[in-house]
Amino acid sequence: MWVKNLQIDKGGGILWCFSHEILIVFSLISHFPLVCIVNALPSLAQPIHPRDDYSSLQAPCVMNRILIVDDHDLSRHAIQAVLEFHGYHCQEMEDGMAALTWLDHNQVDLVITDNTMPVLEGLELLEHLRTTTKFHVLPVIMLSGNLTEAEKAKAYSHEAFAILDKPCDFSELRTTIARALKRI
Repeated sequence: MWVKNLQIDKGGGILWCFSHEILIVFSLISHFPLVCIVNALPSLAQPIHPRDDYSSLQAPCVMNRILIVDDHDLSRHAIQAVLEFHGYHCQEMEDGMAALTWLDHNQVDLVITDNTMPVLEGLELLEHLRTTTKFHVLPVIMLSGNLTEAEKAKAYSHEAFAILDKPCDFSELRTTIARALKRI
């Protein structure tokens, strides 16, 4: 099985590793899996052997830039791991205000945001983006498990591209991202 060691977060004691079939998040303190997402990544077209040429696994030449905004570290890291595996360049922020500050000096092709966060929530972030000329048409995908129907209507009135429930289906997320990026 092909495994890629992605990240060790020394502060939280988290080890990220994934293969083409499974994403596992381990606690370095207890050594028990915290999250295991089976079939998070599509099966590779051909089996990989130690002598194989790995050039087919390279990311596409044009990397779309995605900003992931969520106050839950595990959610952000899992989304980033899957998307970067598929050739996207990701930046993470822990709340809407940090995202707005970062966006003052950087550009992205798409924003994925949770709603319930400290400092500035996802709906407020979306409202700020829509009132800024620079980001008026920037696709925004909201991921949340607790939006009311009224909040969903508000998000769509501010032109959210899509609203997906948490925990997210990575296949659905990738399909939604591809649709959103074709629009721009």
